[in-house]
Amino acid sequence: MEKGQHRSGRILLADNDPEALEIRAEHLESLGYRVFTAPSYEAARQMLSSTWVHLALLDLRLTDDTDDRDRSGLLLAQDEAFSAIPKLIITKFPDWEAVREALGPSRSGEPLARDFIDEKEGLQAMVQAVAHAFERYVHINQNLILHCDERSLLSWPALAQVADPSLADPALIADRAEEMEDLWRRLFYEMAEVHLDRLLLRRGRCAVLRVLAFPGQGHAQELIVTVGPREAVVQEAGRFERWRPDEAGQRGMRQALFAETRSFAGIAYAPTEGGLEDAALFSDYYRATSASEVCEIVDDLFGVSLSPWHGQPRRYEDRPLNELYRERLGFGHSREGRRLLEESVEKLCQQALALGLTRVETTRYRLSFHLPDDKRLDLPHPAVFVYPDSEQTEIGPPALCGTNLGAVTGDRILVNDRERRTWPLDFSQIGPAPLLDDYVSLEASILFDLVRKDLVAQQHLIEALLRPSGLADPLEPPATLSADLHKAVRVIGHLRGRAATIPGSDLEEYLLGLLFQGARRLLTFHLGRRYPRQRLVAGLNVLLTTGLIGQWLEGTPAPMPPSLPKDARTGLWVDEASRSVWVEGRQVSLSRLLYNLLVALYRRAGQVCDRTTIAREVFKQEFVNLTMEETRINSLIRRLRQRVEPDPSQPRYILTHHGIGYVLYPEGQSETG
Repeated sequence: MEKGQHRSGRILLADNDPEALEIRAEHLESLGYRVFTAPSYEAARQMLSSTWVHLALLDLRLTDDTDDRDRSGLLLAQDEAFSAIPKLIITKFPDWEAVREALGPSRSGEPLARDFIDEKEGLQAMVQAVAHAFERYVHINQNLILHCDERSLLSWPALAQVADPSLADPALIADRAEEMEDLWRRLFYEMAEVHLDRLLLRRGRCAVLRVLAFPGQGHAQELIVTVGPREAVVQEAGRFERWRPDEAGQRGMRQALFAETRSFAGIAYAPTEGGLEDAALFSDYYRATSASEVCEIVDDLFGVSLSPWHGQPRRYEDRPLNELYRERLGFGHSREGRRLLEESVEKLCQQALALGLTRVETTRYRLSFHLPDDKRLDLPHPAVFVYPDSEQTEIGPPALCGTNLGAVTGDRILVNDRERRTWPLDFSQIGPAPLLDDYVSLEASILFDLVRKDLVAQQHLIEALLRPSGLADPLEPPATLSADLHKAVRVIGHLRGRAATIPGSDLEEYLLGLLFQGARRLLTFHLGRRYPRQRLVAGLNVLLTTGLIGQWLEGTPAPMPPSLPKDARTGLWVDEASRSVWVEGRQVSLSRLLYNLLVALYRRAGQVCDRTTIAREVFKQEFVNLTMEETRINSLIRRLRQRVEPDPSQPRYILTHHGIGYVLYPEGQSETG
């Protein structure tokens, strides 16, 4: 436990006059301040970059006292990297222009400097300005009682090293630990006592903790606090404010507090309803409870906690879904990104083989699994869909997008079992994304993180999940699956059933998102690193899943018929038995969605097929939003024409009846015919 003991204020004093620097430093130190000195602009910048200080006193002319154009002290004050540190400008050459510039606003709206001190006014004026700055601008609660555990990750050195894993020098670790403590004293400036109760999550270089904060009077406040590198946490705070719904809904989190130092930042979130004391992570809750109880939590998560976020305006993006998912998950550009994914898969397969696990052969486009009993399974490489070479493996456009949290996983959701309530923990990825992104994220977490199984069991599980033709269709697990996998199928079926109620939802788009979630996990296998057996088994399960989904997405290749009928040679012909499409003697490959659209038109050849019918038969839903559904259908028709029409700009087979729908002529017809 650490009680509020008065600690010395930390001051950077920068002046190119050695005598003045020494006199001021000695005087401030005699008053109890801890002073770090810098005799030049370069030294001051280095000191600000490497040492945590509460306040900076900068000479206006840090480079050349004889140059009346020298504003190097102000130049340093303008640097956004040091904006969390209040500055005072001190000079023996004051002028109104310099004063006006020093006290003017920075890009953030705050003044570059908090005060402008004329050296001629003496040391006492400087001391008064420093005391005033500590009182008004430093905002560090030295009287705050902080309870942490110096033997665990709930300590200042440990939290600092989570935020900056490169820290190795003991002196630097001590400096950053003091800065981390000051961040908490700044974040809880209005509080009297704070308990760091529990570490909930390590998310990259950020830590997420449950905290109890006590004001001077009144009850304790339960908070979720995220601390980490300043840039990452500032970005999260900005995302939360930009994308949060106007109404918090029945339950959620509000951003209660924010603070930053030079290196770190912290956000405190407060629940709008309910208590966090008995809450557990979804991953722990899933393993400890029945499928029906987990389904209740899924209902609360998507029906209550996330509903205000998902209910915000949606729009169609006229880009392939593959591209949107690459952007959403932060994948690299096509050539370099594909190379990294292929190398990660190759690394996984090599290490798995070296440990006597399943042999997997890889090429640029295919995977070949050598399963027990001499069975061989040939599947598409996930890179084919993550970085498609052709339109055949592109899904969409259009893609329906809305606001998603983007981090709905087992370790980033809190569950209160007694009250059946949920809260998200991670707001770092909030933003527009494919509509089903959060549903897909949770299913991927269940499949890849929460259920352990061997490769054969994984194959049977995924094949059961791929058997339905729509999100709303029931899932029927085979009797051979274990109880744990039966539970997973039941929960996933319930999750998909909720996703199916969203207008614009589609199984093809959903499964592509699941493939991308798998690819994201595959990319964690880096060259030059070695992995334990359990991690490699999990990686092979992910790889097999992406391959099976890829096989579903590409469909079963249609066999070449011994002879083509006349309609296939001279017009447009669909063989529904083999799911093959022929146009003027050439076979056309289509995605599942485009094939279903073509079949809906083909079955009504020569008749107008209105958009309501298309929505019902192709998307398996009613035509609920006129503008959005028309946009989606029109974009799909454009893509279908690009695949089947010899000249898409002059369509012959799929013609538009404006204001109604479309008509397909298998023999071909001009727009005026």
